[in-house]
This record gives sequence, structure tokens and C-alpha cells, in this order.
Amino acid sequence: MEFNTKLIFCFLSLTFLSLCVFFFPFQSTATTTGVLIENDNNEYSEGYTSENEIKEIFDISYYKGKDADPIKHKLNLFLPDKVENPPVLLWIHGGAWAFGGRKYETELARNIAKQGIAVAVISYRLSPGTWRDPKFDKGVQHPEHIKDVARAFSWIYQNTNMINTHFL
Repeated sequence: MEFNTKLIFCFLSLTFLSLCVFFFPFQSTATTTGVLIENDNNEYSEGYTSENEIKEIFDISYYKGKDADPIKHKLNLFLPDKVENPPVLLWIHGGAWAFGGRKYETELARNIAKQGIAVAVISYRLSPGTWRDPKFDKGVQHPEHIKDVARAFSWIYQNTNMINTHFL
């Protein structure tokens, strides 16, 4: 497996704007149509194909430890069809570590994938957001968010062959 050594790492939040990117080529000749959705048994089922030839795979668990969050420890993949070895962008949603989620980044990810870049949009566990609204009083403390980001990064890096085989 070949990997490009370029790594640009930052993130999007309410306080500043940037994004997290890492590039590596997918080595694949397989083609798949439709969208694959992970179920509770780690199996994938077909969904739909977007009109712009982007493969979309939703709700892939990137961490399954005993303390895994069944909603937040997931990612969505947006893969450009007919692009050999696309770079991959790891997108970390904004929200000051207290708000947001991967579902709000779908259109952005589709637009990036249309440009020939594969996008993995992750969710991570959130901190309390009582500064915005007292009802948001539950959550994790730093550095748990970045641990989730590292887990997602690791999952993508370790599962390149599976992504190649099943999705491209």
C-alpha cells in the first residue's frame, strides 16, 4: 500500500475556520454502484447513488470499544466515482467541540467529492455547551474530542484496503 506523506491538520470550529486534510491514494480497480450503509453486524447494504456519480456510505463505526458512543463514533464517506487513487479529506465538523455533527456536513462533502477528492466526515463526542444553553449540560472534557479524531484517522488509515475492495 502506498501512502502520500502530505499531511495538513487543523479543524473547523466556531472560533476559527480551517479543515483537517490528509492525502493518500486508494489502490483499487473494483467498481461499486449505490450507497452502502453499515448495519449493527458490520455488514453493508446498498442504498442509492447520487446523480453526480458519488458513492456515499453512511454511519460507519470507527470505534467499537466498551466506551464507544453508538452515534458519535461514526463517519460518513463520500467517494468520487471513476477517480483512480483519489486523495482523502478527513473533515471534522465545527461547533466549538460542543455542537454539530457529521450530518450537517453532507452537502459540503458532496461538493468536495465532485471535485475528485474522497471525504470522510466524522462525528466526535461533544463537550457540555451550557455557555450557549443550560440544557446542554452533558458531555466529555478535552482531550476526549481529539482522541475521537485520532481514532477516526486511525480507522481510515487501517481500513484503506477494505475501502478499496468494497467501495471503489
